Amino acid sequence: MRLHGLRAGVAAALMLLGACATLPEPTDEPPATLEAFSLTGRLGVRHGDQGFSGGVRWTHTPGRDELWIVSPLGQAVAHVRGEADAVTLVTSEGQVHQAADAASLTRDVLGWELPLGGLAYWATGRLSPASPGQARYDSEGRLATLVQDGWEIRYLAYGKGDNPPLPRTLSASRGALEIRLTIDRWARPGGVR
Repeated sequence: MRLHGLRAGVAAALMLLGACATLPEPTDEPPATLEAFSLTGRLGVRHGDQGFSGGVRWTHTPGRDELWIVSPLGQAVAHVRGEADAVTLVTSEGQVHQAADAASLTRDVLGWELPLGGLAYWATGRLSPASPGQARYDSEGRLATLVQDGWEIRYLAYGKGDNPPLPRTLSASRGALEIRLTIDRWARPGGVR
């Protein structure tokens, strides 16, 4: 299913997905630990002649991810839930898809790959320990660019006053695919379920 098909049923999915979970409103405080976090932000995807722009709400803890991709109007487009052994994606039409990993699942269902495993590290300004990578740091010791698993990640902005420094805008690209993540708010993991 391509991005155009996903937009068709967002209203119905919002009601369906809204009944499943409520998402807390994050604060401007950085997470207590980089191993677990929750963020709210904006997601832009360019893949060839296709594109998507909307919001994202993501809660990550070791072994579990809960990610909502929403339209610019706040309606659910896709809900991705990752566990250690499987990943589930529910589309705006309520269709449920499963796979062993988020990258192949989002590629098959959305038409573009979301590297959720690596992104959990990259979003917090770290290399993933799962594979080798090359990193370049800025004059303040923060990641400026990294290359890992075939992805090139560029750090475009960091938050002011975050300790440790946390990225606020990053771009991940591989081939014709570019994913831009702008993080508006971080939340403490203890306040998220």
